[in-house]
Amino acid sequence: MDAVPGRNATNTNESASDTTYCQPCFEDGKKFPPEAFCPVCNEFLCSTCARVHKNMKLTKNHVLQDKSSMPSSFRAEIEEEIFTETCQLHVREFIKYYCPHHDDLLCGDCVIGNEEHGSCKVEKISQVAKQYEEGSEYHSLETGLGELVNDVENCSAYIQASMKAVEEESLTNINGLRKFKIEINQYLDKREQELLEEIEQKQRQSKTLLNALISKCQDMKSAAENLKSKLQTQSANRNQLLIEGKRAFKELAGLQTALEDVDRKRKVPQYTFFRDPATEQLKACQTAIGSLEEKESSLALEQQELVKKQEQEQNEKAASQQDNTKGEATFSFTVENISKLNTSVCSPKFMVRNLPWRIKAMRTSRVAKKHNIKSLGFYLQCNAESDSTSWFCYATAKLKLLNQKPYGDDFVREIQHLFNSDEDDWGYEEFIPWNNLLDPEQCYCSDDKVTLQVHVIADEPDGVRGQTFQ
Repeated sequence: MDAVPGRNATNTNESASDTTYCQPCFEDGKKFPPEAFCPVCNEFLCSTCARVHKNMKLTKNHVLQDKSSMPSSFRAEIEEEIFTETCQLHVREFIKYYCPHHDDLLCGDCVIGNEEHGSCKVEKISQVAKQYEEGSEYHSLETGLGELVNDVENCSAYIQASMKAVEEESLTNINGLRKFKIEINQYLDKREQELLEEIEQKQRQSKTLLNALISKCQDMKSAAENLKSKLQTQSANRNQLLIEGKRAFKELAGLQTALEDVDRKRKVPQYTFFRDPATEQLKACQTAIGSLEEKESSLALEQQELVKKQEQEQNEKAASQQDNTKGEATFSFTVENISKLNTSVCSPKFMVRNLPWRIKAMRTSRVAKKHNIKSLGFYLQCNAESDSTSWFCYATAKLKLLNQKPYGDDFVREIQHLFNSDEDDWGYEEFIPWNNLLDPEQCYCSDDKVTLQVHVIADEPDGVRGQTFQ
């Protein structure tokens, strides 16, 4: 006989006969034929137990089946009920009931002892299970598990690919580091050889000069000793001594002049090796050779571009809120992907003397002696958006190409111009040769970016009252 709420699981299947009786009465040793059947509790009931069943708070909502619709045998029903899962709260009870309202799995003790389920329509698991496999929840569960397995496999494959990519990336970084080290060593070897050759050349020049002076000193000494010997030889002949003395005196003057010349030239230049300050800084720098930087994903790059656009809009807004009447200002403009620059680009506007100013850059070219000469065009633009034709403003400016190397020299050129509607920009069509701009050794370009800067001093403009700017 099946257990009912409040009875232990060990009391199941007590009746082994095919005869069906009222189950509550049968437990008390009484045999009454059933008049009703509760499909929720899976119990046959006599007329008395059926009335009690309908009046009990826990079971009054159970719909009982009469003789015409109730099962003919209890054994056919219990063969479908094999419970093996025990309750976590009541370890001696099997889980046999389901509460749809709370979506809880319950044992008999949970149903009776928990007031939370007192008003709930608790169902027998054996009844709910008949439709569960065909229900949407089970199909959703199957689909979800299948998708989860597929997602886990994809994630695992991605991790394996990432593992391989990490190994390849490590080898690439190692090769890049060692290649750069070789290039640095080759450069240092080259500079060492150049300095050694320069030292040897300086030594050779000094020794050549000193050897020539030594030879002159030896010649002067021989000439002086020769004159001295002649005078000694003529000491007995006064007339001849006078003649030799006069000649020797003139030669002595020449020898003294030659000695003064040698004395001036004997002081050869001296040289001392000084360490290059930039190389000293390189030695002291903890990231001198390079560093490892995390590469950004495509999503991160999109976010970065969005942030950059927002910052640009904020800068333009901040610039518009500043003192637009000032007559002097410095502003910069970074041109990205400079190597691919094919059209002119302009910076955001900056207000000076209540006029909008912009930096304008482009790649220019001209043919000279059958060669195509490319350059960077760098201009200062003023009030280009105005429809007025009567305005003008005189200004002087320094156009700078900033050096990306610390303490490096910027490339600077100056302009002065009366800006007006006919000539609203002024600058240099060939500000700097394109090859020099991109030359790594000159350090104007970094990560395919260059930064242009303008310091402008403008006079009070005329003819701009009432104009509007786009």
